[in-house]
Amino acid sequence: PPVDQPWPEELLRGMAWLAPDDSAVDDTVMALGEEPEICPYGALPDCGVCWVLGSPGLPCSAACSSAGLAFREPTAWPTEPLTPRILALTGALPKSFLVQHGWAPFECFVSNEARFHLALPTDEGLMPSGWSYPICELACPCIPQTPQSI
Repeated sequence: PPVDQPWPEELLRGMAWLAPDDSAVDDTVMALGEEPEICPYGALPDCGVCWVLGSPGLPCSAACSSAGLAFREPTAWPTEPLTPRILALTGALPKSFLVQHGWAPFECFVSNEARFHLALPTDEGLMPSGWSYPICELACPCIPQTPQSI
């Protein structure tokens, strides 16, 4: 936009990257290039993948596919909860909602009850792409699909 015009909110939300700043004194801000190169609107880049919320009851393999992405386990587990950050990207963060204990391999958001469960990663570190629970909108790790050769 022109210098004297504000940036459109939808454009700002689409730019989910955090750039390092000279005043950062800790490792909480990642440099550009350390996350996936392309995450679609509504997807949160963290730990080398794009995190998306699936529809209720949808396993992560299907949630990633419906977002035009492919399921991929992250290189590490995020240090902060994903669900509130994903919801904030799209302006869908409830004014208040309940955070509950971890009990499944993915964070589980129950939108009609304004609550979510933290993830409880397995000891093996494996995330079953086909796992689901009927009322859960799972926070799923995805990556951009590589173009198919013609």
